[in-house]
Amino acid sequence: MSDDVPTPPRTPATRRGLCPNGTKEDTASEYVWAPGASLNLLPGDRFTHNDLARSFAVEAILAQPLDYLRDVVRDTAIAFSWTPVPHPARTTPAFGFAAGHWELPDQPLIDKVEREYDPDIRGLSSVSPYADFLIAYQYAAYLRGPLLGLILLLGAGAAVRRPRVALLPWAAAMGLLVGPVAVLDFDHRYVLPVIPVACLAAALAFRQGATASLVRLTTGPSAAPARGECGERA
Repeated sequence: MSDDVPTPPRTPATRRGLCPNGTKEDTASEYVWAPGASLNLLPGDRFTHNDLARSFAVEAILAQPLDYLRDVVRDTAIAFSWTPVPHPARTTPAFGFAAGHWELPDQPLIDKVEREYDPDIRGLSSVSPYADFLIAYQYAAYLRGPLLGLILLLGAGAAVRRPRVALLPWAAAMGLLVGPVAVLDFDHRYVLPVIPVACLAAALAFRQGATASLVRLTTGPSAAPARGECGERA
């Protein structure tokens, strides 16, 4: 939950332990895993109180629906940025991968891995030529955010014009885009499955061209009988 969410007036005492306690993270997904978050200070592990956390979240959303909607819209808009935005701030989005050596980040999980699995681990390094290929690949393979927005707009037009065939893929694309943000948080990896479904909906905006292409793919250059068939002599 966001750190500025006030306690809903009807929150029972059993859920008040989940109220913000001053711990701040740059994203909702980071807050869920933060050791100092209210959820992780309750007895047991963070999975013990799923039902309690869910009921608390639903009540907080119902108490502040416009704030919740604003946050969902704001985080969903990250997908349409021209240059990928690090979200959470500790992640490296496309165009951020480079050659070099990096020290390990100061995180409790890193300390645990070093202590229990590999005490000799010292950092991260890129290895050529594999890293060179991946660094170049991000520039060729990344779909810029405004282009994704254009594809979704074309799909929306197709859904209006041809709802019987285009509404389902467009709605699926929007659900895949907005759903993860509404449930937890934005993540660039969640945008990947949006793209093929959105492209399908956008292609259906061009009815004649798409239909002709589909016919050519399924029937070949011509569906008419060749000369000499049907008992005729060539």
